[in-house]
Amino acid sequence: MRPGLVVGITIPLVLSVTFLAMLYLGIGLHKISLGSLIIALGLLIDDAIIAVEMMVRKMEEGYDKVKAATFAYEITAMPMLTGTLITAAGFLPIGLAKSVTGEYTYAIFAVTVIALVLSWLVSVYFVPYLGTLLLKKPDHVPDKAYAADGSELPHDHDMFDSSFYNGFRKAVNACIEHRWLTIGATVVVFGLGIFGMGKVQQQFFPDSSRPEILLDIWFPEGTSFAANEATTRRVENRLIEEGA
Repeated sequence: MRPGLVVGITIPLVLSVTFLAMLYLGIGLHKISLGSLIIALGLLIDDAIIAVEMMVRKMEEGYDKVKAATFAYEITAMPMLTGTLITAAGFLPIGLAKSVTGEYTYAIFAVTVIALVLSWLVSVYFVPYLGTLLLKKPDHVPDKAYAADGSELPHDHDMFDSSFYNGFRKAVNACIEHRWLTIGATVVVFGLGIFGMGKVQQQFFPDSSRPEILLDIWFPEGTSFAANEATTRRVENRLIEEGA
């Protein structure tokens, strides 16, 4: 309950500061901006969850609250910032859309980015402090484990000693050992992505305008419906002939 309470407190805090930023930037509160907040709501708690889970994890390993909070800040701050900016960049095409639709959908980009950046700030500064106040230190610390040579193993040895984590660890180690091959593959995939984007329509929102002609036909008062329809059909046939 306590880790969930820490994460839950961050939601109204981020939303309230987001409202202040919207007021300062002149972004109105309407259907588009409210929809953006709904989208951001599922994203802004990710950083807080990461910070809280890191604190709980380190406290389970025997760290005190302050040291666990410091560890959560030092280790997760920059990776969370990178992930937050990458997520925000996903909404960049909406903010750069040069169309009539983009004029009022700009709030999707602006509000989402504001909420995500504020959630990162709250997660790296406020959540660790709040965790020291609300989180409860575990009643016991896991027993120490020892390797075959007698050296002490870290506390997470048993917790992460499963087939999934062992396989994941081997994959990460392989990428590190063959770092240049990994970097080269990443650059090639990135280049293919840039080449593929050149084949995609660059305008995020397609042009909604369409060629059409508006023609008003006026008849004297009292004209019959039959005469009205006959004249309209002649005009329609003439337009069809001109278009052909």
